[in-house]
Amino acid sequence: MKNGKLILTTKFHENRPVDIGDLTIWSKRLNGEEEMLLQEMNMRAISSRAGDNLRAQVDVLRHLVQARVRDERDVTEDWVRAHLGQLTGDRLVSYLRTGQGLKAGETFSLPRFEDIELEGRRFTARALSFAEALASAEKVEELSALEIADEAAQLGGAISVREGESAEAMLDRVKDEALSLHARSVEVTRATADLVAQTLNSRVADGGEPITGAWLLSLLQLDDIKAITNYLRDGSTPDEEEEIPNAEADASAS
Repeated sequence: MKNGKLILTTKFHENRPVDIGDLTIWSKRLNGEEEMLLQEMNMRAISSRAGDNLRAQVDVLRHLVQARVRDERDVTEDWVRAHLGQLTGDRLVSYLRTGQGLKAGETFSLPRFEDIELEGRRFTARALSFAEALASAEKVEELSALEIADEAAQLGGAISVREGESAEAMLDRVKDEALSLHARSVEVTRATADLVAQTLNSRVADGGEPITGAWLLSLLQLDDIKAITNYLRDGSTPDEEEEIPNAEADASAS
């Protein structure tokens, strides 16, 4: 064991000013009370509802920023929702915990990734704010998307003849249930595409007309639309697909 004096200090980064949007905070380390608040947030976030998790994060980040704001202004939940997102919120907490992860000149403002280009249109790729992520989560909750997915998973168990039911009646019942679930799933998919279109319309970089969810669905696969949301969340892109051989060319050559 090494002998020496024990010195507990937050060192240089305690008084370092850091910008978030239109606000500057002091970068002092998290204290014990704040660590316990973060632990409570993690417990509150244990939920199948994505909105619960996001609202818990906004609440804690508002507290952390308010405790460090440089000009003593009031920090509201609306301000946090507009100026922070999941990506910057996680980075901020990590930095306040360790004092690491922020280079000179960097801020915790919402970052901008490389522009999105789509069928001749161009959109800036500003990372999603909590406000945008919450709008999407609340729409999913409104449409009961998770319930639909759960019911779809259970549909296989319904393929059995009930007491007093003929095989033909069973097939009709299962078909009706499947068609009903499909209709509800389509509603969720269209609403999701509309939300992605709304998000992109707030990022139009070419001066063009607003787009619609129907336009996205006419051009892209469903996974591509999900990839747009993932890219705006944290800059991640899907793995490149392997090149698919040209079957028609091979057939004509033979």
